[in-house]
Amino acid sequence: MITTTGYLVVANVGDSAAVLCCDQNGEAEELTVDHTPKLASEAQRIVELGGFVSTGATPRVMGEIAVSRSIGNLPLKRYVPADPHTVIRRIVPPSVDTNNMTTTGNTSAAAGGGGGSGGAFGGHEYRFLIVATDGLWDVMPA
Repeated sequence: MITTTGYLVVANVGDSAAVLCCDQNGEAEELTVDHTPKLASEAQRIVELGGFVSTGATPRVMGEIAVSRSIGNLPLKRYVPADPHTVIRRIVPPSVDTNNMTTTGNTSAAAGGGGGSGGAFGGHEYRFLIVATDGLWDVMPA
């Protein structure tokens, strides 16, 4: 979501990811965290709640699911909550009057990424945001 005050808000659970792409040199910033039982902190949280993480090529919560946070999965909700990782990033410089920005027809203008060169802020030029499931990230590096 892009707020009317120039902030990008990204929240995720599971293994979908958002990457903010900045400049012509290909510099990018991962905004999300994969919630998988491979992460030591996630595995520890699950064990402390009385659950377990199966070992193998793909660790699974309670031997069933390969993500440690998710929307849905009600039978495993105790171990697999929908608590998101949230990032808030200002993507429009404070000098821009966001009250006069128009987003009709092309909301990418609010992200500084409408046609042309994009918007420069904080030494980065934000051009676009990629939001994709693990199907993409399993075959493409973030």
